[in-house]
Amino acid sequence: LIAGHYDFNDAHIDLAPLAQFANARLFHDEAVGLDLPQQKIFCANRPPIHFDLLSLDIGSLPKLSEGRFDDKAVVVKPVSNFFNRWKELEKRLITNNRPSTLAIVGGGAGGAELILAAQYRLKQSLRKTGQDPHRISLVLITSGNEVLPTHNKWTRKNYEKLLNKKGIKLIKNFDVHSVQIPTLTSSAGEEALVDEILWVTNATAPSWIAKSGLEVDSSGFALIDTTLSSV
Repeated sequence: LIAGHYDFNDAHIDLAPLAQFANARLFHDEAVGLDLPQQKIFCANRPPIHFDLLSLDIGSLPKLSEGRFDDKAVVVKPVSNFFNRWKELEKRLITNNRPSTLAIVGGGAGGAELILAAQYRLKQSLRKTGQDPHRISLVLITSGNEVLPTHNKWTRKNYEKLLNKKGIKLIKNFDVHSVQIPTLTSSAGEEALVDEILWVTNATAPSWIAKSGLEVDSSGFALIDTTLSSV
């Protein structure tokens, strides 16, 4: 979707007819709490919903920097509102008519995939508007000493070769402490200048999960066993 291989309708499902087909009720609302003894889900805009069995698939929230965080930075999580913010970012980059730098903060699988998709899309858009496809440079910033740290050595090595081939700069060991566009400041006091930011770092869970009585890990996510059931 971000690269432009598919459009919005290709990548989304209309839940209403799907729920009707499954003979399920659909509530457009946000879960904000749980009462485990009473087996109730609390919602933002409707009365509590009783449950016998509960499946949690609520996604995650971004883990922002400890210092100042500029609200002009585009945060990928939650994904539900990311695409519209990406389109706005793309429009700004394509119409500013000057050399620009887009930084993706986060060297995990999400950032590694997104930076390639973003580069492909931006080059296509620049060509369509008669501009230099290399006017927008991209940089991938990671706090660790490796990109794709959960992948094997072969994958990391080949991915770095791909970044080099694509002309994408990789900055390692840059733990972003403060975001104040156009300046990114690391916890060590180093600075990087950018025009736009996509924030794809580690995620955290909504705070109500920990308050519900479910056992959680250090990031607030529900702890599970080998069957994916809450412990």
